[in-house]
Amino acid sequence: MGTKEDLVLTRVLAAPRSLVWKVWTDPAHLVRWWGPAGFALKVAKFDLKVGGLLHYSMTAPESNLPIWGKFEYDVVQPVERLEFRSAFSDDQGGTVPNPMSQVWPLQISNVLTLTEADGQTTLTLRGRPFHATEEEAQAFADHHPHVSQGFAGTFAQLEAYLADQMVADRALVYRRTFDAPRAVVWKAWTSPSRIAAWWGPSGFGNTIEAMDVRPGGRWVFTMHGPDGTDYPNEVVYREVQEPSRLAYDHGEPGSPAEFQVTVSFTEVGEKTEILYRMVFPTKEAKQLVIEKYGAEEGLKQNMDRFAHWLTKSGLLLTRVLGAPRALVWKAFTDPVHLQKWWGPEHFTCPGARVDLHLGGKYLLGMRGPDGQEFWSTGTYKEIILNQKLVYTDSFSDAQGHPIPAATLGLPGDWPEEALVSITFAELGKGKTLVTIHQEYLPDEWRDMTVSGWSTSLDKLQKILPPQ
Repeated sequence: MGTKEDLVLTRVLAAPRSLVWKVWTDPAHLVRWWGPAGFALKVAKFDLKVGGLLHYSMTAPESNLPIWGKFEYDVVQPVERLEFRSAFSDDQGGTVPNPMSQVWPLQISNVLTLTEADGQTTLTLRGRPFHATEEEAQAFADHHPHVSQGFAGTFAQLEAYLADQMVADRALVYRRTFDAPRAVVWKAWTSPSRIAAWWGPSGFGNTIEAMDVRPGGRWVFTMHGPDGTDYPNEVVYREVQEPSRLAYDHGEPGSPAEFQVTVSFTEVGEKTEILYRMVFPTKEAKQLVIEKYGAEEGLKQNMDRFAHWLTKSGLLLTRVLGAPRALVWKAFTDPVHLQKWWGPEHFTCPGARVDLHLGGKYLLGMRGPDGQEFWSTGTYKEIILNQKLVYTDSFSDAQGHPIPAATLGLPGDWPEEALVSITFAELGKGKTLVTIHQEYLPDEWRDMTVSGWSTSLDKLQKILPPQ
């Protein structure tokens, strides 16, 4: 090992090495965290020894077609080191090519090492092609970023599962998948106006005094119960990893550390899985809030309200465009191309500026048949080349200064800033699936906005080169 072909992944885990080893080598634990988010894992065979085999299947959400894989163990040093070859397989355990790539190595050689210090475990996973051709090795090297991104999600699940195991007797855990993109869900948890609309059990309202979502920042709010009782709350954020993780201390004003909360946000296709964990100082404290305050039922009602709120918010539109993904991406991100199609039917685009990087801004104009201009501006929040754009969206003047919708004569309860998420999926044969989610629209403008996007995409299709 140790060549430029190697993919090396490292994670520091807040758990002892013995526990990390156990969840890697015990099928009952492995099925709880291994693989992409939302996939169901089943173990068909497991024999942890030199020459032994792990044979398993993974099934994607809303699918009944399993993908089979296997590990063949070459070195087993308990608690310290595993060496194994991973591969796709059939349902009998035979080795088969990657069904998604004809040039992918047939097997990947992996070395997992675990070292412990101060109660934490450093996990290092090193992988490289096994007996691969030059073309296969190059394909593996080219896909390092994608493989790393996939493992980031898997390791996040491992961290969450380890945390569950470490505090199982004093934790309340709730997991649920919500029908909205992760960027929208994150915004709903970190924006005062949004979280005030849905936070708390059934019948509760909220007054937000302060919300500063950064490490060390405070969220101070009062929950108003249906019987008129007020419940003051104070949160101090410990971790903020947009858009994947929040960790904070929660309690009353002046005493915000009565329990700790972590919230993980994981993409599952166009949906988002939330793992919400409350950890109390003792198991007796946990039992008290369950019995005295109905914490388990209250948490469920809270998430029910959130799910309902999400159904009231936004627009979801899909379109298949007859062009390769790279060309469609360019049409959405290159100002020269945007000016050719941006805006509904009979509208033109008088100007476009794009600063395509995280934190960069854009400015786009639309001019109607009557000459009236509508400008919008925002900031890019997430950019994955040829795959995903997430940006804020506000009405603005021609110089890019945000303005209220009312100044343009647009009635309705428009937010000062909305969030737009666009994904681009390669369908093959020169086609691309574009999915657009626009957060929150006044009801009276929903149909017109759908029509505007639809006719804009019609214009885009006309300027894309024929395939």
